[in-house]
Amino acid sequence: MDDFLHRLAVTVLVICGLLSIAVIAWDPLTAAEGGWLTALIQHREFMLALLGVGLLTAAFLPALRPALMTGSMLAKFAYLALALANVSHAADLAPAAWLEAGMLGALLAAAAVFLREARQEARWDGVPRLRTGA
Repeated sequence: MDDFLHRLAVTVLVICGLLSIAVIAWDPLTAAEGGWLTALIQHREFMLALLGVGLLTAAFLPALRPALMTGSMLAKFAYLALALANVSHAADLAPAAWLEAGMLGALLAAAAVFLREARQEARWDGVPRLRTGA
């Protein structure tokens, strides 16, 4: 197990968790005018905060990492898909979409590190490989 990559992956979880929480105060969508749209935006921000707290927790509790990282990556991918579907040019994307794309890439890299570590540990413990093909 590469200690530097492991620490880097844990740092990615902490940074992505903090950024997910910070987006709540920074996101320009909070200026919506009343009604159901405001409720939807507040719900989105609440869910982002929960994912952020979950990522912070997963940085210190390895058993939670697969579920929380998968949920966070799915949420970020869905946000990016919706953002890309609603713009005509990449220059029109909100800064929040670029931030989400960066966090998605960082989380994918961290997930690859954790998966590699899990496979190495399984081999060390004598557990059969995850893939049984040739």
